[in-house]
Amino acid sequence: MNPLRILLVDDEALARQRLRDLLARHSCIQICGESSTATAAIEQIETRSPDVLFLDVQMPDGSGFDVLRAVGPDSVPVVVFTTAYDQYALQAFEAHALDYLLKPFSDQRFEEALSRACRMLTLSRERNLVERLEALLEDAPKSDHRLVVRSSGRVNYLDPSEIEWVEAEGNYVLLHTARESHLHRETMTSIESRLPPGKFLRIHRSSIVQLALVREVLRSREGDHDVRLASGKKLRVSPRHRQALLDALGE
Repeated sequence: MNPLRILLVDDEALARQRLRDLLARHSCIQICGESSTATAAIEQIETRSPDVLFLDVQMPDGSGFDVLRAVGPDSVPVVVFTTAYDQYALQAFEAHALDYLLKPFSDQRFEEALSRACRMLTLSRERNLVERLEALLEDAPKSDHRLVVRSSGRVNYLDPSEIEWVEAEGNYVLLHTARESHLHRETMTSIESRLPPGKFLRIHRSSIVQLALVREVLRSREGDHDVRLASGKKLRVSPRHRQALLDALGE
């Protein structure tokens, strides 16, 4: 894993030394730069691309907020303000700062802020990885019909032929295969549009089946219909979708 790149911005040399001493306890940390002015901070953010910015509020040539405005929201790293003035806390959080360390802060309080920054970066990198993987799959040859599915913190590639049936689960769907089930954040309508047409069919507002794995259509005396799948799973067919199912199966 790449080290966490940190930029220290404070006009007091002793304050920067204090941060260096605290960060030296962590082998996964790399201090990629220091600055004592807002102007130098802006330049270093743009040239060194830090992951985390420990940022003072008041400096000789401007404020920490001036730095964030100059860099712009697309280039601002994770920000932890460090200041002796508590009156800027609300403004700091309005500027989307992750934390606000009020000097003099304890070692424990610093560690809490650093831990929060690490967690945010981990989540951000995971999201970016998923987005890149999804983009790669979108650009893949159209003969590759695999689905990108985010489940339990992993990215899975599913061939639709592996999916026996799909179940609605609130704002998620459960994709059931012969081996396991994948809980994936997507609507039924959306996942239905991504499955190969003619091979999958909606049989209920909360279920979609792979037609090739339907082994039996069961009719009750009351006129209700169920299907039994290859795995033995039995699912209810709603009256609304009954005729489409029978037509698809040639019954």
